[in-house]
Order: sequence, then C-alpha cells, then structure tokens
Amino acid sequence: MADQNQPQFIKTQLDFDEFISMHNGISWLGFDTEFIGENRLIPLLCLIQISSEHGIFLIDPLALPDITPLLDWFEDPNILKITHAGNNDYALLYALYTTQPQNVFDVQIAAGFLGFPYPVGFQKMIRTELGQTIGKAAGVTDWSARPLSKRQLAYAADDVRYLYELWQNFSRKLEEKGMTQWAEEEFQLMLQSVTTMTHWKEEFFKFRQMTKLQPRERLLVLRLLRWRNHLATTDNVSKDAIFPQKMIMEVIKNIKSTKQEVAKHRLLNRSKIRRNWPTFKHFWENRITTPEEDELLQVVNNIKRKSPEENLRFTFLKLMIKQRCYEYGIPEGLVVNGMGLSNPILENFPKALTSGWRGEMLGPTLVDWLTHKSPLMFEFKKEHCIVTRKN
Repeated sequence: MADQNQPQFIKTQLDFDEFISMHNGISWLGFDTEFIGENRLIPLLCLIQISSEHGIFLIDPLALPDITPLLDWFEDPNILKITHAGNNDYALLYALYTTQPQNVFDVQIAAGFLGFPYPVGFQKMIRTELGQTIGKAAGVTDWSARPLSKRQLAYAADDVRYLYELWQNFSRKLEEKGMTQWAEEEFQLMLQSVTTMTHWKEEFFKFRQMTKLQPRERLLVLRLLRWRNHLATTDNVSKDAIFPQKMIMEVIKNIKSTKQEVAKHRLLNRSKIRRNWPTFKHFWENRITTPEEDELLQVVNNIKRKSPEENLRFTFLKLMIKQRCYEYGIPEGLVVNGMGLSNPILENFPKALTSGWRGEMLGPTLVDWLTHKSPLMFEFKKEHCIVTRKN
C-alpha cells in the first residue's frame, strides 16, 4: 500500500496504466477536481484527485491523452464515489465527457442531515468531526500552470485525504439516526441537477426584478439573456464574460440613452457594453415578437404581485418549515436548497419541497397547507395563537 502521506503524481501514460491496473476490483474511491472556470462556459479540468486503499493519486488530465478507464469508474455502480460538494466536479465530468456517475456519497450533504450547517466547508468539517486541520491557502491558484508546486500538490491531496474516514463516520451516524435513505435520495437529486444545464429560459423565469418591469422591459430581458447565452455557447466563455446578468437592470434604466451618454455612465462604461449598445438598442426598438417570445412573455406577464394576505400566508408557512427543520436538526439551507422560494414567478411552494424525504419530514398536514393556497386566519390568545386555514 502506498504511503497515504506521499501522493503520487500521475502525468505519463505508463504511470496512468499502472494506476488503473493497481485499482482493479476496488470498491470505493475519494474524488475531487481542480479546475479553472473564469471566462469559460465549460471550465478547464486541470487536476483529478483520487484517494483509495492504495493511497492518494493526483492525475494530470492536461498531460494524459485519454482518461476513459478512470471515467468508467464513475459510472460503475459497484464502486462507491465519495466527495465533498461534488456537484461541481460531477457537472464538469458530464459537460466534458457526458459521464453520468452512479453510487455516490457526498459528505457535505450527509453532514447536513447530522446537524452541521449547510453548506459546511471542508476545513470546518474535518476539524469538527475528525479533529484534524488542513491548509487551504493554495485554493485560488493557477492550476493549469506546470509544474505544480509542492504547496499545490499538498493542498490537492488534502482534499481527498479524509474522505473515506468521513464516509465511515457519517454513514454510521445516518444509519443510527434513520436518515440513510433520505441522504441517498438527496445524493440522487444532486446527480440529476448536475446533468441538467441551466437554460437561459430558466434564468428568464427566475429574474428577480420581473414583477417591477413593464412588458416591453421584460422582452428586453428575454432578448439579452438569449443573446448572451448564444455568444457564450459559440465562444465557449462564461455568460458573465459576455455580459453580466447583474447589469441588465442598468441597461433597462438607460436603454433610451445614446452611446455617447452610456460612455459617461460609471457602471456601463465598459468596452463590451459600449460595443454592443447598438445591439441592445435594436432589441429595445424591435417590437415584432416571435412565437417563442410570445409564449415566454405570456407566462411572466401573468405574474401578479402577492397581496398582503398572500404574503402573510407565504411568510407564516416558511416559518413552519423552519420550525420543522429545527425539530429534525436539519439545516434549512439543505431543505430549501435550489427551491427558489424568492422567485417572483412562484405562485405556490414547489412540488420538490413537498415530496420525497422533504415531504416526509414536513409531514402530511404541513404539506397539505403548503400545497393549497387557502388564506390563513390568526386568532391571538393570552398564551397562544390559533391559526386556521380558511376553506
């Protein structure tokens, strides 16, 4: 068995073949990646870290022509894959190689079911659960540069060094708490989410300021999101490198300005925005809509501001969710993760919140209250408050 404290750097085909051969018949592996995502639609995979019963291995995908045998492990249901916050790593493998992992265990998700905050950082988890400390100083670094420094290699190795021990502790505690099935369900939901790329239409529906916009302004938002998605896909750069979504409201506020006036605007005075201002103006001035635009606009144009009574109901039921989370010792962040409860288009609590392990945790009565949009009536007594759902 290799010395766990001495990671092996795999950068030649011979070393990689020996690594694969050594691991024939393995039952588990710890897994992490290092990548560069800035200004790229699909991040650049720079390093793959693997821990196993044979040691710690740092694999260089930039030097190896083919890592297919390793990718096959991720799709092998007989090999357990252990990660911390593995959604980004699995999403990258899917984007690059259409790899669809099976049989995974994510220690960050598991920790949420065991009383840790969600999401919890790896350092804090290691220190709290195992009494160990690891350094994180090399996290934000250029992982594409070669050679990698000793500091980088040590940092990368630490990211997988304790995964198996965490799995041992957490899997036992989940079983004792009766939450193994809940955690496994959440692992599967994570895998489903990473194999689904966020579409610009979803960004449109989730645009936070939608209820404050006029129909023509909503059309401009739609066209800006679709335009930046097209360019990002064509050029393989990040959407925000094309045009930051946070700047859309500034464009809307100033769309009637000239290019010269925009050049004087402190926030809009950027070369990419000035260069594309004629395109933005065309989006604004062109009032002829396509069938696709009409269909999407019809959805958001039907959004109505919640009445004070609806806001009260929504706030109260979210408080009841908090109370149930407290009872079960599960952080609210894990329960409502990705639910978009602040989404203006959301007229009711999403089905994902009222089904599966979440629905089981909340219980049938609260699920029924979350599902039906009945107004609530509050009657305050000296020592308590009676809440009644109007039928």
